[in-house]
Amino acid sequence: MLAFSILIHALRQIFDNLRGVFILGAPILILTIALRVIEYRTLGLFRLENLDLEGMFAFAPPINSAMPTGLMLAGMAANMVLFLLFAVSWHRSILLAEPPRMLAPGRARQAGGYALGVLGISLLAVLPIIALGIPLAMLGLIETSGLFPSVGNLVVEVVAMTLALRLGTTLPGVALRRDEPLVESWRATRGHLKTFVLLAVTAVSGKTAAPFIALIMAGTLTHGVLGLMVISVLLSCLGGLIMLSVLTSLWGHFVEGRALR
Repeated sequence: MLAFSILIHALRQIFDNLRGVFILGAPILILTIALRVIEYRTLGLFRLENLDLEGMFAFAPPINSAMPTGLMLAGMAANMVLFLLFAVSWHRSILLAEPPRMLAPGRARQAGGYALGVLGISLLAVLPIIALGIPLAMLGLIETSGLFPSVGNLVVEVVAMTLALRLGTTLPGVALRRDEPLVESWRATRGHLKTFVLLAVTAVSGKTAAPFIALIMAGTLTHGVLGLMVISVLLSCLGGLIMLSVLTSLWGHFVEGRALR
């Protein structure tokens, strides 16, 4: 099954490049944990009865956070910049065998182009959410809260993720500064809808299971909410890294014709 082969290939990318993962990922991990500690202390979330488990699995602090506005915005901006530098560096490290480093000649221009690509894909991925979400919500099949998503939520998420993965295959080409990455990736992935749907189902399943995995892991710790918070950040960052590796694998296999390991 091609989707399974791509996922295995993406995981091997990570394990074969653990030094790069540490070099590129450490700043994001440290900043994210620091922001969460500040946020949780501000909101009193280190008390278990005040815990917002869903909010733990967002990369950035919530907009309604009680953190000082300036600090919150600065932290979100820093997280975004680090993510863009990480993503560009990761794609180029894997596909061009460049040394894994955040800063390099031309990196700002590469990250700027990548940011525009992410923005465009995000806007397009919203379309199925609107197209499916409104009628499903009118039928009462959409839940806006709770750890257990409704069938309607899952359908919308899978459709949006399928489109995001198909379009997201463009992003490694953007990082490589290819002339027409969208045209290349769209043509190369034509006829592989099943692969993208299966990858989307896997991604949504992982996102849904993450809070419960964190709870199970934290149950063995003695640090309570702090341990749960750290685990949630680690799982969120791992999920982001796997997604980047999947996109790199999709570009490498479909566009560049690289064999899957």
